[in-house]
Amino acid sequence: MKYLLALFGFFFLVVTGYIAFIVWKIRKRMRDIREAMEGSMKDETFRRNQQQQHTRRTTHTADGVTIIDDRNPDEANKKIFEKNEGEYVDYVEN
Repeated sequence: MKYLLALFGFFFLVVTGYIAFIVWKIRKRMRDIREAMEGSMKDETFRRNQQQQHTRRTTHTADGVTIIDDRNPDEANKKIFEKNEGEYVDYVEN
């Protein structure tokens, strides 16, 4: 009886170890996939930022002059007036 119980215990440990190994492999594979996806997302974000920084805006005037703006979009779209400038105010005569 002891022999049978010891044999059962041994197989239980072997099966438990095998299941733990499978779980470990699955978690490792999922971690690798997640890291690869995060890396590709960072690369895509970097590429988009690079493309935005090198956006070229071209304008043609009626006189035939071509204006090329190589500034990044954040710089080109920045407002140059203060918030309180350009607002309507009532004229008061002194």
